[in-house]
Amino acid sequence: MKNTDMLEWMNDLDAKYLSEASQPEFSVQHRRRRFLPAMIAAAAAVLCLSVGAGAYMKYNQRMVQFRFGTVGEARMAELITPQPVTYSNENVRITVENVLSDGKQALVLTTVESDDPATMENLRQATGLFDYMRPKLYLGGELATRSCGVDSMDSSLELQEAMNECWYTLWLELPDDPSEEALADAVLNMDKEVTEYQGKTYVDGELFDGISIPLDLRQNVDAVQMVSEDGKELTLSAFELYQVGWKADNDEWWNMYITWKNGETQRITYGAMAGSDERYGMPPRTFGGFNIPNDTVIENVTGSYECGGPEDWCGFLDVKNVASFQFGDTIYYPVE
Repeated sequence: MKNTDMLEWMNDLDAKYLSEASQPEFSVQHRRRRFLPAMIAAAAAVLCLSVGAGAYMKYNQRMVQFRFGTVGEARMAELITPQPVTYSNENVRITVENVLSDGKQALVLTTVESDDPATMENLRQATGLFDYMRPKLYLGGELATRSCGVDSMDSSLELQEAMNECWYTLWLELPDDPSEEALADAVLNMDKEVTEYQGKTYVDGELFDGISIPLDLRQNVDAVQMVSEDGKELTLSAFELYQVGWKADNDEWWNMYITWKNGETQRITYGAMAGSDERYGMPPRTFGGFNIPNDTVIENVTGSYECGGPEDWCGFLDVKNVASFQFGDTIYYPVE
């Protein structure tokens, strides 16, 4: 995003996008000091850009809106001041727009650019993005054994092409009970891997080879622990649900509802990154992001809703005001 784009966004910011829709104000329990409002944060970003000497490059508001919705992007910017930093090699530039962590997983929002049109086209058409990036997470200098995932924002490919960018979300699963020091000293390395198999040589990750990204993965968004009447446990955070020990089926991702403490119920309409797996004898895990309509309250929890664009949904939630959360046929309640 250019400086002029940032200034235009600040001038044209519509008040309706900053409304709280049908959800109360967001807060973070473990952080006592709130960050600067979104407009002040944007002004600071423009100031950094005007200096021209630092590594802070831009804040890709349109990308973040496509990931979290217009209201969600505004809430996230109020809570976590965006300070994008760009890293590069001879092939690509990758800008870390923002990092969210709920203590279970971290979400790294990235913009990728290249001066080579063929590289950009290959990235847009790629189905195995992990093979292109090969991200490896190090905490306190030690390789984390949990997984890293790459999720492309397929719903906005036309806009990405017009802006000559690719937009990716990186999911970083965090270990159990990591130290604050290790999370604060995280590094994401992207090094190529050369594998010999049946007399053939396979090279993965060459496009992003050598890029190393320091990250602070300490928890910076709200998360609530929830439990069902039959003892299933689930973590609901501002940007995802996360569960270990129960493998959800596909139907359950299309049957999610939030009941707020004010008595209203809303249906979550889309699981942005739904997944379950069992690796190396570990228990199955279920995780995913979500979108919730801004203005649609479903009194009888029936029917469906189609999101037409970022202005229609919010994917960054005020979980502290959730009275119950239904996932499939199971209803979860916050642990007091």
